[in-house]
Amino acid sequence: MKRIAAAFAAMAMAGTAICQTSGRFDLKCTLMGGADGDTIVMASPGSGGLTPVDTAVVRKGTFVFSGEIDGGRLFILVGLKGGIPTYGTSVVAEPGVINVRMYTDPEREADVVGNMTNSLWRLFSTRDVEIVAETHPYARAMSSQQLSAQQRKSYQSTLDSLTTLRMRNIVDFVSEHKETLAADVIFEMYSPRLNGADIEKLSSMLAKNNPQLPGYKRTMARIEQEEMAHRTDVGRKFTDFECADKDGKMVRLSDIVKSNKVTLLDFWASWCGPCRMEMPTVRKAYDAFKAKGLEIVGVSLDSNKSSWQGAVQSLGLEWIQLSDLKGWRCEPAQLYGIHSIPSCLLIGQDGTILAKDLRGEQLIMTLLKVLK
Repeated sequence: MKRIAAAFAAMAMAGTAICQTSGRFDLKCTLMGGADGDTIVMASPGSGGLTPVDTAVVRKGTFVFSGEIDGGRLFILVGLKGGIPTYGTSVVAEPGVINVRMYTDPEREADVVGNMTNSLWRLFSTRDVEIVAETHPYARAMSSQQLSAQQRKSYQSTLDSLTTLRMRNIVDFVSEHKETLAADVIFEMYSPRLNGADIEKLSSMLAKNNPQLPGYKRTMARIEQEEMAHRTDVGRKFTDFECADKDGKMVRLSDIVKSNKVTLLDFWASWCGPCRMEMPTVRKAYDAFKAKGLEIVGVSLDSNKSSWQGAVQSLGLEWIQLSDLKGWRCEPAQLYGIHSIPSCLLIGQDGTILAKDLRGEQLIMTLLKVLK
């Protein structure tokens, strides 16, 4: 802790602003207690364990790792003797030169001199490791078949409390150091463990202070992709949008949904052969169930207005037709994560997705059930 306090004092003289978030990094390392010829593996930690990224060989007591980096990234440096891992340490790489003194003694942490990101990382991870260590006796005890129901409940309650404490440590630390690259690294690493409320709190805070931080941007992109993957799940609420019809009038999907018992949202295009083959069935469904509360909203991934409207007329598509004429960049399609067509969603009047990607007679049979 004295080393950390000293590092903070030195860094305070230089300020805490983040000057550069992408560029070349150089980890210049000195190995204390090792031997020339030792192999050092630089690995990236993840949910599946450590993934080797690079290797170096110790020469005259030193080794170097270099490369391009966007933001900060935690690496584990593992020393091998005879191919067997025998010592290691964690280091956050970031643009610039970082001087590291690494020890083979497992009781000694590496020294990263004059680098605030690593000083903050050490401060955070020390507490995180302490909390995780507290869980170990209870986790081991839970594997015993001799526990009574009351003991198991008590141990689980303790584990839950420690998990809550660990999450609070993450949130509090990122909040306190929100303007630093260390907070960005920790947010990206631990965001998969946080609940929605904590993610929202921290992301709003980081966006306000420095939305260009790479870890923040990567995390938000990951969360958006995960959300997109589930946006069309049966049982989820539909996502609203507004798009122009063939006359240029803006139509809002929610207005259609709330006005009908069920709405079929159908993504298609004039140039899509399978879409055109499916249209006779869709037309049959429209004719059979329109009077019973069905409405269809077609969203075309066309980019040519004449081709789109020509297909609407020649195929006899009498229901609502929308398109922003952006092709695969169609905004409603991107909103729903549409990567192939034809694709459709059946939406109930309360906004719940009832079914998806119905084909042929499956569409007719499903409508018979929901509109009986």
